[in-house]
Amino acid sequence: MKKIFTILIIFMAALLIACNTTKEKVGDSSKNNQAIQESSVGEESKEESKPAGLCYNPYFPVKPNTTWTYRVHCPGGDDYEYTSSFSGINEKSFVEKLISSEFLIDVNWLCNNDGLVQSDYSELPFEGESEGFEITTESYEGVILPSYDQWVVGHKWDTKYKVGATFTVESEEMAFDSDIFIANEIISIEPVTVPSGTYTDAIKINSKKTINQETKIEGSSMSFSAVSDISSWYVEGIGLVKKVSKSECGATLVELLSVE
Repeated sequence: MKKIFTILIIFMAALLIACNTTKEKVGDSSKNNQAIQESSVGEESKEESKPAGLCYNPYFPVKPNTTWTYRVHCPGGDDYEYTSSFSGINEKSFVEKLISSEFLIDVNWLCNNDGLVQSDYSELPFEGESEGFEITTESYEGVILPSYDQWVVGHKWDTKYKVGATFTVESEEMAFDSDIFIANEIISIEPVTVPSGTYTDAIKINSKKTINQETKIEGSSMSFSAVSDISSWYVEGIGLVKKVSKSECGATLVELLSVE
């Protein structure tokens, strides 16, 4: 039983990590910011870099033959790097490939009039004993990122997932049912500095993620609730450059190292 509860705690931590009312229009980047973007992404033209149709969003540029490299600093001081790249790009969907020395994940994105959404709830994977989890997204509502015309200070949107998971240990099967609610708001336009450079007009999004989970073990059930606060910074023409996730487990920092 002790091992079961240890795995349960790891599972919750993994879900967490993976833990102004004025409408100010997000306009064109400053000349200084444009220079930084051009040096980061090369000389690819705008027409060559943007996908057609509903998947077009300069704050999350889906470019083929381009790799974003990020460094993750976890609670406790552990660091690792992962890369993000795109394939299968069309007018209504694309695939994001996340790769590190520990994992390889294909994240399926769908594009609609409201923005971009992952059809499966996806966080960076957890390690160790939790590798045996089978996670299924049962339903989702809303978008992860709003459409380009909605990137204004004060814009709010919600994202919901219903996720199920199973894990078998010592011949006992554990079943997890999780309701995940994420409340998002664009709160400011501000400068941000990360290893890849300084960006003068980064868009800051604050998100509050609430996870309500019911766990069934050996004929009994237990309920858990956890909340994490997330701040993300996006730059036009670059995408995500920084992310800070705070929960009871501590703070996880993600920073952009390079775009090639």
